[in-house]
Amino acid sequence: MPDTQGLSPAFAAALNKLVAASGGRVWINSGYRSPERQAQLFAAAVQKYGSEAAARKWVAPPGRSRHNMGQAADLGGDMNLAASLAPQFGLYRPMSWEDWHFEPVGSRSGTPTDSAAPSSFASQFATPTSSAQPSPLTREFAAPAPQQTPAQPMPDGRAEFASGLVGAIHGGKIDPRELLQLVLARRAAMQQ
Repeated sequence: MPDTQGLSPAFAAALNKLVAASGGRVWINSGYRSPERQAQLFAAAVQKYGSEAAARKWVAPPGRSRHNMGQAADLGGDMNLAASLAPQFGLYRPMSWEDWHFEPVGSRSGTPTDSAAPSSFASQFATPTSSAQPSPLTREFAAPAPQQTPAQPMPDGRAEFASGLVGAIHGGKIDPRELLQLVLARRAAMQQ
């Protein structure tokens, strides 16, 4: 199995499953990075792009990278296959401009992604329901749209992101409240 040292246990397990499911067509290029290594990468980006502001578009400063938190990995190989397998294992590509960068779903929304090392993605995001009445948010997402319009292609990787979320909802792996958190996190990431 690829080196997943320093990654959160649930994330490492999900990555290993994705790599195994790919039949050798996807692998891990890098995972955890120390703050010192991130500082080197950021300094090189500042030198390359001429300013910290320009460098931040491509490399996170030390302490701000999900790699420093054990919640990101850069994959190699067939990225289309990786993207198609990712939702099965609770992973997604949060940045459309880096098709090799994968994180656990929820890593940018403040949702715990590794509490007590859940045994499956579904248990990690399951929300107990104590009443027979669906929440207003659930009703809103379950209600059919009043008018259907043809799907338009979405630029910047949004289609892959949306596809992963839809698959997670239909697979019972995430509830609509989690979806809202993820959509808001994605919007914030895209506006940076």
